[in-house]
Amino acid sequence: MKTRSLRRYAGVLAMAAPAAAGAQQAATPVLAPVVVTGSLTQQDQKDALGDISVIDRAAIERAGQSSVAELLQRQPGVEINHTGGPQTATSVFLRGANANQTLLLVDGRRMNTATLGAGDFQGMPLDNIERIEILRGTASSLYGADAIGGVINIITRKGGGDRPLSVHGNAGYGTHDTSRVSVGLDGAANGWRYALDAGYGRSRGYNATAKTVGGAPNWGYNADRDGYEQDNVSGSLGYTWKPGQEIAFDFYHSKLNGQFDAGGGMPPMNEYDDRLRQIINLYTLSSTNQLTDWWRSTLRLSQSNDTQRNLVAPGTYGYPEDGRTRFRTRQEQYTWQNDFQVAADQTVTVGYEFLKQRVDGDLYDASAPWPAPPSIAGYGVDSRITNSFFGEYRARFERHHLQFNVRSDHNTLYGGKVTGGAEYGFDITPNLRAGIGASTGFRAPTFNDLYWRNDGGTVGNPDLKPESSRNIELSLNYADDTTAAGIVAYRNRVKDMIVWADRNDGSFLWSPMNIGRAELRGVTLTGSQRFGQTTLRASADFQDPHDRDSGNVLPQRARQIYRASAEQRFGPASAGIEYLWSGSRYNDAANKQELGGYGLVNLTASYDVSKNLTAQLRWNNVFNKDYTLARGYNTPGSTVFMNLAWRM
Repeated sequence: MKTRSLRRYAGVLAMAAPAAAGAQQAATPVLAPVVVTGSLTQQDQKDALGDISVIDRAAIERAGQSSVAELLQRQPGVEINHTGGPQTATSVFLRGANANQTLLLVDGRRMNTATLGAGDFQGMPLDNIERIEILRGTASSLYGADAIGGVINIITRKGGGDRPLSVHGNAGYGTHDTSRVSVGLDGAANGWRYALDAGYGRSRGYNATAKTVGGAPNWGYNADRDGYEQDNVSGSLGYTWKPGQEIAFDFYHSKLNGQFDAGGGMPPMNEYDDRLRQIINLYTLSSTNQLTDWWRSTLRLSQSNDTQRNLVAPGTYGYPEDGRTRFRTRQEQYTWQNDFQVAADQTVTVGYEFLKQRVDGDLYDASAPWPAPPSIAGYGVDSRITNSFFGEYRARFERHHLQFNVRSDHNTLYGGKVTGGAEYGFDITPNLRAGIGASTGFRAPTFNDLYWRNDGGTVGNPDLKPESSRNIELSLNYADDTTAAGIVAYRNRVKDMIVWADRNDGSFLWSPMNIGRAELRGVTLTGSQRFGQTTLRASADFQDPHDRDSGNVLPQRARQIYRASAEQRFGPASAGIEYLWSGSRYNDAANKQELGGYGLVNLTASYDVSKNLTAQLRWNNVFNKDYTLARGYNTPGSTVFMNLAWRM
């Protein structure tokens, strides 16, 4: 970011301090007091180093949003992109990093697919989530591959406390014939804790494709509605058979049936009712054992499956003749972690992790010499194993906070990577902390990058190496009982980025190559202020994510984003207003297709009908602003959603 730009906006911190946004490491009282994503062990959020936000259950319910992506869009440093609604491919950018450079976790377990490389945020519901933790900045020394931009950890409801049984539910209806119902129960008794949640949602949706693009007809236009059905169920069961000894089983299931517009071709191909079906499952068995006063051992065994089936117009190039494809990622992840309390304020953690990834899919293979027809085949190599060793030292010496991490990942396909991280915080006063951090990271090449079949235009490259990054950041955060304010400045340099380009070998094929370089730099300002029953929040992101060779801004990322909100409580009622302004972006890497900036106003309201029943209303895009996230695709317009929430 240019020096004059920093001077121009230096005064924003003063304005943001009394009015600002989601928490950094120093939290306002409404946030969860404990975080688990910023280090290998849980800690009080006030002690956590790094740029961390927490969206707790109360904040999720107040927001009234219907998907994880919509909720994340309200957070500093986060941008989203989709092609026609929550059921379509949804990209989440942290600090300007690519979507496949953001690691998605569910209960701390890896969920990024091994085929596309990104996390599947589309259709992910909110009713079974206890909280969401967002760690901005490179975190491969904590979690391994793909955490160049940061980590989003979705933590499901677990049950606990001292109540034997609590039941909760929601029922809502809104624009586009959108409805959602959910029900759940949780509690604890006699050493057992449990939680079970289930939900179902559907929507007729809206027309995803725009009729014109840049004033010209959109050849991919399809006048149909693109709706979806989604259901989910998750649960947790734990038993503490003696103090410090717990065994637990957790599961998560989500199924999405949706319509989308592939956006290509001419009539009649573009008029086909493209559909997708996605099923995600996660199962985790864990044992936590306090072996001595100073040694705790945790063993986690998990398996996840992400299966996606697509149906496009029969005869579409690059697809099987009937237009049906299937891709699946299966991940087995085993972790053994040992935490040693070496002193009152010093913790050492060491551990080992085993990760096996297996994929299969329907790939279009046109490699056979003419006149042999194309065929459908799987990946030439369909599995890989990563063995990882990791360690952490975390300490506090009066006003000094330290955290060091190191991790070694060795993969059977692309070799080994060693990453590290170091963070230091100094308490200038009990409420004001300055911090500095540096870390390295990497993104692993996907199976699509490595082993994509020759489809006549593209082919994978098995000689790829991982992308690498170096991140450094400075922070200053203030927090007391009613006020929070923060500033974070960062620079993250990424090299060996995997870019698809012409092979220039006479084959006319494109392949992925390690030829890209990017720099992600920026400043984030946040703050919040409470006056009795009034809460004000605001944030500002000034970022410059650009290609280091061409100087072009990375596609679909704005250089400036502002957020502000106000919430007022009136006895049993509350009302709120939100504002989001995003600057212009480019749809393409060449920076030829500009997408205009936009500003959105949202309203929220709730009323406690009784101590067990609350009525909620959310009105998004009050002024029906016409804006574009992806060229050629519509956004939903002005929408209203009403919900009844109950708990007993």
